[in-house]
Amino acid sequence: MKQKKIWIIGIIVVIILLAIGVGVLIYESKYQYEIEEVTKYQYNLLYVDEKYGVIDENGNILIEPIYDIIQIPNPSKPVFICMKDYQADKREYQVEVLNEKKEQIFQEFERVEAISLKEENSTVPYEKSVLKFKQNGLYGIMDYQGNILVEAQYDEIQGFPYKEGILKILKNGKYGVMNIKGTILIDTIYDSISFDGYYNEETGYEKAGFLVSKIEAEKELYGYHNERGKKILDVQYDEINRITETEETKHALLIVWKDGKAGIYQDKSQKTQEIYDGIDYDRQSGLYIVTKDGKQGVMNENGKEILPAEQDSIFISGEYISAQNGDEVIRYDRTGEKVEDQSILAVWKTDHEDYQITMDTNEKYGIRNKNGDTLVKNKYDSLEYLYQDYFIAMDENQRVGVIKTDGKSVIELKYNLITRIENSQLIKAVRTEEGQIDLYDEQMNFISSFQGEELKVEEVNGYLRIYTTGTAVEYYTKAGKKVDSKEVYPNAKLIAKEKDGKWGYTDREGNLKVDYQYDQVTELNEYGFAGIKLGNKWGVINQEGQVVQEPIYEIEEEIPEFLGKYYRVLSLISQPYYTDYHEEETVEE
Repeated sequence: MKQKKIWIIGIIVVIILLAIGVGVLIYESKYQYEIEEVTKYQYNLLYVDEKYGVIDENGNILIEPIYDIIQIPNPSKPVFICMKDYQADKREYQVEVLNEKKEQIFQEFERVEAISLKEENSTVPYEKSVLKFKQNGLYGIMDYQGNILVEAQYDEIQGFPYKEGILKILKNGKYGVMNIKGTILIDTIYDSISFDGYYNEETGYEKAGFLVSKIEAEKELYGYHNERGKKILDVQYDEINRITETEETKHALLIVWKDGKAGIYQDKSQKTQEIYDGIDYDRQSGLYIVTKDGKQGVMNENGKEILPAEQDSIFISGEYISAQNGDEVIRYDRTGEKVEDQSILAVWKTDHEDYQITMDTNEKYGIRNKNGDTLVKNKYDSLEYLYQDYFIAMDENQRVGVIKTDGKSVIELKYNLITRIENSQLIKAVRTEEGQIDLYDEQMNFISSFQGEELKVEEVNGYLRIYTTGTAVEYYTKAGKKVDSKEVYPNAKLIAKEKDGKWGYTDREGNLKVDYQYDQVTELNEYGFAGIKLGNKWGVINQEGQVVQEPIYEIEEEIPEFLGKYYRVLSLISQPYYTDYHEEETVEE
C-alpha cells in the first residue's frame, strides 16, 4: 500500500513538472519571432528622370519609373509600395501596392505601408517581415501574403531604431510596445517610450530595454522596462540613464535621478540610494566616480564605496585610481588598496589574460604580466595590444611598429600608423610620406605593398578584396594568403585579366573571351554583370561577354556595381537605387 502511494505521488510530480514545462514553452513562444532574411536582392529601385520604378535581378523594368517614392520593404518579395500625387490637405501621397506583374494588391485595405526602422544602418531600412495596414482609420499588421497578424486597433504603429521585430504602438494617445507576432510587451499606458540604446558584440541590440514616462501634474517622470517589457522601475524618477558602455550583459545598470540626487540600480536591485550629486561610470575598470558635496570618491560594481567621497578629485586609468588632495596624489588599485609602486600611474588589462600595459609618471608605456613582473620596460610613447604576443608600439620619434613581449621588434618602427584590418589577421602599416601601405600576415611576415593614400578593404564571399585608387585589385584570405579571383568568384563564367596595361576577360580555363581593350574592369557580380572602363567612363557587359551598355557613365566609385545597363547609387536618405543618368555630350557645330 505504501509503495502504491509513492507511485501515485511520483506520477503527480511528473504531471506537475510536465505542466510547468509546457507552460514555460507557451510563455517563451510568445516572445519568439523570426526576422525575414534577404539572401538576394531580386527586386531593386530604379531612378530615372527624378522618378522611381522597380527592376528585377536581370535589369528588366517591372514597374515603370513614374512614382515619386517607392518602398521595397523586402527585396526578395514582390511587394512594392508606390506613391505619387502628393495631397497637401491630407499630407500624404496616393498609394498603390503592386506586385511583379504590375497588379494592384491588398486593395481590401484603406492603406498599406512599410514600417520604417528609423536610424537603421541597413540597405533595407524597413521591417522585412511585416507590413502595416489601415482600416477604419486605425492600423494593424499583416504578413506579405496579406494575412492579418494584428487587427486594426492602433492610432499608429512605428518601428524602433536598430530593434527590428519590435514595434511602438499608439492607442488613445498612449504608447506601448508589441512584437511582430502581436505579443504585447508593454501596455499602452505611457506618454512616451524610447529605446535605451544598449549594444554588445554578441547580441547586438537584442538586450536593449525601454525608457518610459508619464506626465503627472505637468511634470514628466520616468520608469524602465527590460527588453521583454517586464517592468523594472516604476515611473517615479526625474531621469533615468542606462549605462551602455558596461560589459554587464545580463542586467541593466541604471543611473537614476530623483529630487536632484543620483543613485544606481542593477535591474530592480538598488546598489546605492539617491544621495550623490553626480555619478560617472568608467568602462574599463567597471567602477563609478561619485560626487557628493564637492568631493569625489569611488564606488565598485556592488555599490560599495572603496574610496570615500572625501577626495578633491579622482582619475581612473585602467586598473588604477589616482586620488588627489591638494598637491598630493596617491594611487590605489581597483579594490581601494594603496599600490606599492607609486611610479606607475596607470595599468590597463588587455584581451590576453596574462598581459597588462603600464604607464609611468613620465607617461612612458611598458608591458607586465598578471603577477606584476615587468616584461618590457616603460620606454614607449604608446602601446596597444594586437593579439597573441604582439603589441603596436610608438617610439619617441612618433614612429610605429610591432613588438613582442620579449621586447624584440617584429615590424620595424618606421611607420606612421599600424592597424589590424577588421575581421582578419592582416596588419596594415602606413608610411604617409611615401604614400605607401604595406600588408603583413598573422606572423608579421610582409605580404604586399600598395601605393596610395587609402587602402580599401571589402569582404567578398569570405575573402578580402584589397586595392587603392588607381591600383589593381588583389584578393586575400583573412589569414593573409593571396588567391586568384576565380577562387573568390566560384560561379563566375568570366574572370578579369590584365595584359600590357589593358584588361579583358577569360573563361575559367583561361581562354580569352573579351579582348584586352579596357583601362579598368570589375569582376562579374552576383547578377552576372561587370563594369568596363574606357578613359573615365564606365559601361557594362554580361556574363556572356556581350556589351550591355557602351561606356557612357562617369562614376566616382572605384569599383561600381551594375545591374543590367544601370549602375548603383548608395543613398543616405533611401534604399540604394540603380540609374542610367549621365551627362549628355554636346557637339559644337
